Amino acid sequence: MKVIKYLGLMFFLSLFLLACQEEPYLELTGPTSIAVNEGVLLTIDSNIEGALEWSSSDSSVLTVEDGIVQGIKAGQATVRVGFSAFSLYQELTITVYSLETAEEIAINQLAQTILASIPNETMQDLNLITYDETSKATITYQSNQEEALTNLGKITRTTDDVRVKLKITIKINDTSGFFEKTVVVRKLTALNLTGDFTLTLGEISVVSASVESSRLVYSSSNPIIFTVDEVGKITALAPGKAVLTVALSDDLSSFVTHEITVVDPLNEIGAYLRDAIPDTIENDVVFLYQHPDYDINVSYQTNSLYIDNEGKVTKDAENRQVTINIHVTLGNRSKTFYKSAVVTMIAVETQLANTRAWFKNLALVSNEEGLLPEVDGVYGRSIFWIGSDPGMIINQHLFPSLEAKTVKLQAFFTIAHRKYLYEYEYISKGVNPMEKLSALKRFMDGYFPSIAGKRLNLPYEEEVIITQSLVYPNTINRMRPGTGLVGKKMPGGVKYIVIHDTGMSGATGTAVGVKDYIHAQANSVTGRVASWHYTIDDKDCFQHVPDDEIAWHAGDGSSAYGSTYFNKEYQAWSIGGGNQNGIGIETCINQGGNYQRTLQRTAKLVASLLIKHHLGLDAIKQHNDFSGKNCPAVIRSSSGRWSEFLKMVEWHLMMNSFDANYSVKTSISNPSAIGKDGIVKQNLINDENVLLSFDITLGSDVLHYEYHVLAKGMTTSEKFSSLYLYLYNNVIPRETKESLLLPLWNEDYQAKLSWESSHPELLSNDGHYTPPKTAKLVSLWVTIEMDGQTETKTFKIYVG
Repeated sequence: MKVIKYLGLMFFLSLFLLACQEEPYLELTGPTSIAVNEGVLLTIDSNIEGALEWSSSDSSVLTVEDGIVQGIKAGQATVRVGFSAFSLYQELTITVYSLETAEEIAINQLAQTILASIPNETMQDLNLITYDETSKATITYQSNQEEALTNLGKITRTTDDVRVKLKITIKINDTSGFFEKTVVVRKLTALNLTGDFTLTLGEISVVSASVESSRLVYSSSNPIIFTVDEVGKITALAPGKAVLTVALSDDLSSFVTHEITVVDPLNEIGAYLRDAIPDTIENDVVFLYQHPDYDINVSYQTNSLYIDNEGKVTKDAENRQVTINIHVTLGNRSKTFYKSAVVTMIAVETQLANTRAWFKNLALVSNEEGLLPEVDGVYGRSIFWIGSDPGMIINQHLFPSLEAKTVKLQAFFTIAHRKYLYEYEYISKGVNPMEKLSALKRFMDGYFPSIAGKRLNLPYEEEVIITQSLVYPNTINRMRPGTGLVGKKMPGGVKYIVIHDTGMSGATGTAVGVKDYIHAQANSVTGRVASWHYTIDDKDCFQHVPDDEIAWHAGDGSSAYGSTYFNKEYQAWSIGGGNQNGIGIETCINQGGNYQRTLQRTAKLVASLLIKHHLGLDAIKQHNDFSGKNCPAVIRSSSGRWSEFLKMVEWHLMMNSFDANYSVKTSISNPSAIGKDGIVKQNLINDENVLLSFDITLGSDVLHYEYHVLAKGMTTSEKFSSLYLYLYNNVIPRETKESLLLPLWNEDYQAKLSWESSHPELLSNDGHYTPPKTAKLVSLWVTIEMDGQTETKTFKIYVG
C-alpha cells in the first residue's frame, strides 16, 4: 500500500514574467530521506513558466512524477528537475530506508517533533534539540549559512533577511535519518535618533527615533549623569558623559546607542576665564570679569609675591610657579577654578648686567681687605669666591697676596642654571717682608676649624711619587692626537688642571687597575676613546700623557681656551679648553681605598702642577665646567668638599711660597678620635678635644703651630643605634639555656638601661633563667636613657 506524506505543501511557481528580463532561477527543496512506500511532494521555487522535466537516477530505488517521489526499496537515488529550454536543472539526493526497524520508526516520529519545533523564521537564537532521552537519539545540524545561523543555533542578524537551509541528522544506534528545514533569519530593524545630544546641566530634552515611541524602550548607562523616561525625555543631572540606548520593545536586538554629554555652564565659564590667562606670564595680566553668554560675578585671588589680585606682575631672579584662584558666581551657584602659570624671571641679560654693575661698585679690591659677601646685593644669589694666590681669601675675608703682583679675584654665580664669572684682575700691594710670617700664621689660624664634624683638611706629608705609564698616539685605538710616539702639543700651553673621578667604585678600580684599563682600551679596536694625564689613589700615581700634550678627557671636543659653548648631551653651557689646554687627573673612588687620603695626595699633585706651569688656584676646574657632566661625582655630591679640596691645594701653594722644599710633620694628640687622614673616627661616641701640632720646616726654620679642635662624636640618635648594635652583637644571644647578665649601665655611652621580658616566668626582667618544657621565643625590651632622651629597643631570644 502506498503512503504519501506531504512534508512540503507549497509548490511555488514564479509569477514574474521573463519579459522583465529577470535572471531565471530554479530551487528544489525536500526531504533527503524517505521510507520505502512513502510518497513525498517536493517543493519548487522558480520564476519560469512551463512544464518541468522530472527524472530519477535509479527508478528501482525511487520514482518521481510531477514532483511526487515514491520510495521503492532501500537505497539512494538522485531526483533531477529542470527546464531543458534554459539548460537549468536542480538535483536532490534522497536516501530510501526500510520501515522494518523500530529505530527507523522512532527517527521519523522524532523528526516530526524537531521539524515542528524549528520556526520558519526567527529573530533570536534557536534552541536546537541535540539529544532525545526517550529514543536515545543524537541530533546534529549543518547550516549552509553559518554567518547567519550556526550549527548550534546562534544567529547573527544583518540589514537583510537571510534564508538558511538547516540539514538535520538523527541517529539511533547505527541507524540514521536525514532531514532538512528552511529557516529565514529576519533582518534587524534600522533605528535612527534625532535630537540634542549635548545638554546643559538641568536641561530637559526629548530624542526622537525613526519608529513610533510606543514600540521603543529607553535606558541610560549612568543615571547619575542623566535619566530617560519611557517616552524618551532626558533630564540632565550632572556634568559628564553617558550612553543612551534605544531598542525595539519586541526585538531588543534592534537597538541604537548615542553618547549624551551634560555640560555645566560654570565649567564652561571657568575654562573661558582660565584660558584667558597665559601659561607663561611675561607681563601684567588682564583678568576677565565677563562672559559673552552668561551674566556672572568674578573675583581673583593669587596669594603670591609675583602676581597680585589685579594681575600686576613682579618678576624675580628665577621663574616662579603661581596659582591663581578664580571665583565664579552664576545665579545662585558658585565655583572656584585654579590656574597654574609661570611668571618668567627677569631677563638673563638684565640680571647679568645688574649683577656685574653691583660687583663693579664693590670697594673690596681697592682696599684689598674686607669681608667678601656670600650673596650678591641685587638678587641674593650665592657667590663662590676664588683667589688666584694662596692666602688671598681666609674665612671669607680678602687679604693681599704675599707678593706685590698681578692677581685675580674671581666670583662665580649662577643665573638660570648657567654659571657666570665676574673677575677682578689687579695688582696686589703684597705683604711687607717683615709681616710674611704673620701672614702665614693668619693663614694657618684660618685653615683649621675649631670643630671637626666629619673630617679635617690635614696636609699630606709625604712626596707624591709619579710612575710613568704612557699611552702613545699610535695605539690601535688612537686614544689621543699625535703621530707615532709624539702627541699633539697644547696650543698656548697648559691653562687648566681638570679634576675627574673614575666612576669605578669596585675593588679593582685602584690606580693600578685604572692604569691597566687605559692600556687595555688603547690596544683594543672596540676600546673606549678617552685619555687623561694622571691616575691617582691613596697609594699610587701614574702619568699616561705628558703634561703639555692634548688628551681627550673633558668632553668639550676641540673647543678653544677662552670660549663658551652649549653642550647638547648634558644640556649645559660650558667653557672650552678642557681637552686643548687642560691636564686631566682621574681620582680613584675604589672600594677599600681611602678617598680622603686620595684627595690629600691629589691636592699635593695639583699644587706641584700649578707651580710647574705658573698657574694660580683659579686654574683648577672640574670636568663639569667643560661639559656639564656630573664629574667628579663624589666631590660634587658632598656639600663643601670642593672648597675643602681647593683649600688643601692652597695650603701646599702657601708653603711653597716660602720654601719650595718645605716639609711638615703633623702630631695628633688623640689618634682614636682623628686619623692621620683627617677623618673623624666613625666609632667616636662622645665629643673629644684634640690637639693638632704642626712642625713646618721652611729652609733652616722650623715653625710650630698648635690648634685645639673639638672632634664631634655621635649624635644622640646615632648613639642609640650604636649601643643597640653593641648589645645585639656582644650581650644578648639569639638563644639561651642559662641566665643572662643584663647590664643596667653603660659607661662608654653614659646610658642607663632597664629590661622587661614578655615571659618573666622563663626569663625574668633581671635575666634569671627557668627551663621551659619546650623552647619558647621571648621578647626582651631594653629602655635606654641617654642625653636626656629615652628609646626602647627589642631583642628576640629562643629560651630553652
